[in-house]
Amino acid sequence: MRKILFLFLSVLLASNTVFAAKLPAEITEFINKSYPGAEIRFDGVIILPDNTIYLPLYPAPAREVEILEVKTSYPADTPFYKKPDIVIFNNDFVLLKVITDKNGKKTVLNLDPPPSEVRNGLLPQDMLVPRGLVIPENIKGIMGNLKIETQADRYIRLEPEKNDFTKTISYQKQVPTPVPLIDALKNKVLFISTCYSKNIQVVTPPNMDPDYALSQRSIPIDMEVVDDNFLLVTSYEKTFMNVISLADSSVIKQIEFTTQPTEIVLDKSKNIAYVASPEASCIYVVNLKNMSLSQKIKVNGYCEKLIIADNYIFYVDKNSAEVWGIDIKNNYLMKDIGNVPNVSKLVYTDGKLYLTSRTRNRLACIDYETLSAIGEYDTVKKPDDMLLYKDKLFVLGAEDNIVRVIDTRNNSYVTDIKLSAGGFGTSMREIEGTHYAIVCDIKRSEYSVIDLSKNTLVNTYTMNIPIMDILVAKKPAEL
Repeated sequence: MRKILFLFLSVLLASNTVFAAKLPAEITEFINKSYPGAEIRFDGVIILPDNTIYLPLYPAPAREVEILEVKTSYPADTPFYKKPDIVIFNNDFVLLKVITDKNGKKTVLNLDPPPSEVRNGLLPQDMLVPRGLVIPENIKGIMGNLKIETQADRYIRLEPEKNDFTKTISYQKQVPTPVPLIDALKNKVLFISTCYSKNIQVVTPPNMDPDYALSQRSIPIDMEVVDDNFLLVTSYEKTFMNVISLADSSVIKQIEFTTQPTEIVLDKSKNIAYVASPEASCIYVVNLKNMSLSQKIKVNGYCEKLIIADNYIFYVDKNSAEVWGIDIKNNYLMKDIGNVPNVSKLVYTDGKLYLTSRTRNRLACIDYETLSAIGEYDTVKKPDDMLLYKDKLFVLGAEDNIVRVIDTRNNSYVTDIKLSAGGFGTSMREIEGTHYAIVCDIKRSEYSVIDLSKNTLVNTYTMNIPIMDILVAKKPAEL
């Protein structure tokens, strides 16, 4: 009886490992050593830098080996750096390369008979299956409980003709005017929220119309791109956050919360997302490595305007207008910074906290350590957003549609960057890895690119859809 119980526990543990989709450390080390820069996704799928896809097969049970080595490959004697179709390690772990057959369908190498290690292996049961994948009949057992044929249920891509904004707003369709595409936007894709549609529009710049849209159940509140591979989306009246695979436009996970999540901020150095939930007076901590909820931080009040900088989280209590700081390293110790009415944006740098008041058109600077006021200044009218680049602070003024540049070393005025006359700017986003930023204009349905190093306007691109917010990501290679 004890032997049977032990065997049952062993199988259960092996099964849990497959469900968790965490690759063995020695396999991870082998892949990273062979292909630096390879992505090992949280669902176990391996994506090499050239977008070659390998699916892992977990053995039952795995062999214990002193040194991990490739036991067999197909074609035979093909080293891993030449990307064989099948790799079988001496611990019976298997990698299957996703290939395309003569009919254009995605599949894996069909061997008759298949190696026993392949036939007896099992795919991770929470794996995002590449869209359209066909598994050979003689190894159907590797699927386990995966429902490969029902991937369309997760497919949320809508064709452009289904995104008709004329039903909800009135706008004049623009006549295309050629505008040079800057290098920072080449091979990129834009994810655009509109506030008029529950769908997220996907645009290849400099196109004026969406290529397609990502269907959502309600209007998005916030969205963030993770490593150019995933899109995190929170939506009104929903208590979950969607995790969308950009490679094949699928919802691969919904991270459930007990209350509605709103704003998302990323700590990319720690692979963490902080997600605000004002109604519960808490901030959720999401582990981006496995896309799971790891912690819940209780805070004071209705938290909004969330930012993270230098191991601090800052937010505003909407109900009281109180501004709070949270010391991440010091067990999330909270610090009351003071009362500031109608804060539209917070920025922290070098021990100083900057706050804009949208109704008073003022910019305040506070010493975070002493909570003393460094200064308070008149600024642009209706300051909607701020962005920090090196020693410069960029403040977006919606009413006059300008971006004011401030030198943070002495809080002095540098210059104003004038955007389109008659516009109304809503947000600024830095284009990661560049010295450019995108400024959205919802009134004129356009976005401008500014050079943060030169304090200049580079180009303005007109769209045939309204624009509330834009994210820029590398153009995905479809799985």
